[in-house]
Amino acid sequence: MPDELNGWSPRGPVTELSEADCWSLLGANNFGRLGLIDGDRPDIFPIYYQADDATIVFRTGSGTKSRELLENSSVVLEIDEVADHGSWSVVLRGTAEFLTTADEIEAADLLALPDWIPVTTYAYVRIRPSAVRGRRFLRHVHVGR
Repeated sequence: MPDELNGWSPRGPVTELSEADCWSLLGANNFGRLGLIDGDRPDIFPIYYQADDATIVFRTGSGTKSRELLENSSVVLEIDEVADHGSWSVVLRGTAEFLTTADEIEAADLLALPDWIPVTTYAYVRIRPSAVRGRRFLRHVHVGR
């Protein structure tokens, strides 16, 4: 199995990942889904992000996502991969804050953040995690008729 070559071996159909493994996956990827609360209903947005010193940074324009973040800073970010040999998922819960100082914005400008939708003005947001959890799922293949 390919993952066994990367130091991972299954201990059952679901394996909890260490926090270090979760951050390794967060750092190796840059696309995820951001969950927010709009009043009393959940909302979800695709985002490009960058892991930065045990936090997550992303850009956003002045739209629904920004408005919802101003109303409620509690967020969840989920990244995952589904493959033939198995899958994994990482969920990060935390608090989002807009970057406002010149130093913060200058540092964020240096991050490799791809554009999702080109906008003329945008803001940077940093997620400070309160919890990070990940799992690997061993794919079970049924052989039959």
